[in-house]
Amino acid sequence: MAGVVDKVAFAEGQTVAKGDTLVIIDSERYALGVNSAKAALEKAEAAQKEVDGMLARRQGATEKHPGLIPRSRRRSQFASFLHPVTVLTILPMALAGAVVGLAIAGASLDIFSMIGLLLLMGIVKKNSIVLVEYANQVREEDGLGAAEAMQRAGPVRLRPILMTTFATMMAAVPAVLGLGPGAETRGPMAAAVLGGLALSTVLSLLVVPAFYLLADRLKARIVRRSSEPSHSPIKPVAHPP
Repeated sequence: MAGVVDKVAFAEGQTVAKGDTLVIIDSERYALGVNSAKAALEKAEAAQKEVDGMLARRQGATEKHPGLIPRSRRRSQFASFLHPVTVLTILPMALAGAVVGLAIAGASLDIFSMIGLLLLMGIVKKNSIVLVEYANQVREEDGLGAAEAMQRAGPVRLRPILMTTFATMMAAVPAVLGLGPGAETRGPMAAAVLGGLALSTVLSLLVVPAFYLLADRLKARIVRRSSEPSHSPIKPVAHPP
């Protein structure tokens, strides 16, 4: 018999005989728990079937129309060798700002400041990716040029860039000021992050758009030259006398 033990009818060390009641089992609570578990399982299976059906319909639509690629996949790819370089152009400015921050804080380049440099490069690179990705999205959807797309992407992406930057900088201020235990080890890391973010955030809104335009012009020039037919001079044919 299955159920939930509701009450134990004998004490520890007590002698029991055949036919004595040892425990009282509540089968109703057990049945209620089993039924609720079955209902939850059936609900989860129905949800899974709905998700599988949706994925199957999307897969069928993609196979029927190959051009209908999910936008999230397209937007996550630059499909260019120049735009990744555009994203990385801000890293030298971030390193320069980190060096200035270490010099102002009187810290040296040790293992903790190197960890701060790694953190700094990840944050700065993310800001550039946000800016370039949105500019590519605007160009793809609205058919704008590089300058117009970057002019639209700058004001839209300025808010998330500043929010991330200021949140990280405020988190690094207590370590730079030497507040709390272990601040002497976290101080160089925080100084590198503060200096790099302060300089790179200002320059990222100038350097990244400028290099984006230069890369687009360079790409257009390369495509134009490759599409032009080569005009080789026609040599006159010498006829025998």
